[in-house]
Amino acid sequence: MGAYCVKDKLVNATKNSPILCRQSGKCCSPSQSIPVFDSHLTAKFICPGAKLPLPCPRGSFCPKVTIKKTCPGGHFCRNGSAEPQKCPFLSICKKGSSAPVSAVAGLLLS
Repeated sequence: MGAYCVKDKLVNATKNSPILCRQSGKCCSPSQSIPVFDSHLTAKFICPGAKLPLPCPRGSFCPKVTIKKTCPGGHFCRNGSAEPQKCPFLSICKKGSSAPVSAVAGLLLS
């Protein structure tokens, strides 16, 4: 199964952030995890990184947990794809496709 780790960025805490984020005024987004204090850094806080990998989203494939790529044309990528699947015969798969689209209906209507 293809999965990736979302890279958090340090943001200002909001009223909806976890209480420990609100106390420090900073939070990691999008995970809403609590940043780590580091006196050696200019910003003083750093996001520790993702705790769990997420399934690779539809229309993308994740060959490694640190890499998420858009599905290329001529292929489709379902949720959790580690590699793109070739588009079946008489189907169309545009860049970013999550499923093949039958081209047969277009041929019959022409």
